Amino acid sequence: MHYNYFFFEEENSMYLTKTNYSNYIFKFIFNPFMYGLYGFFVFMITVILLKVFLLLIDSNSVFTIKENDFILGFLGFFAFFIIRVFNNSNFKRN
Repeated sequence: MHYNYFFFEEENSMYLTKTNYSNYIFKFIFNPFMYGLYGFFVFMITVILLKVFLLLIDSNSVFTIKENDFILGFLGFFAFFIIRVFNNSNFKRN
């Protein structure tokens, strides 16, 4: 079993803790990736709904999904991914 050592600061003193790599991978890779997918789908569904409403309002509009819409979805992925990584890296203190 592989272990990684991290230093944590508590009341002006340093101490060494031992964490499991699988917990590290879940907390900083898998969990943020899943929230990133959630962010991608939230942004894409929002874009699609807005285009459907525009189609209902304006009779001359055409429903198309272009590359820019996917870029916006990927921005949602990266935004949610980064937010989850930062939230997971905040260490709770008593």
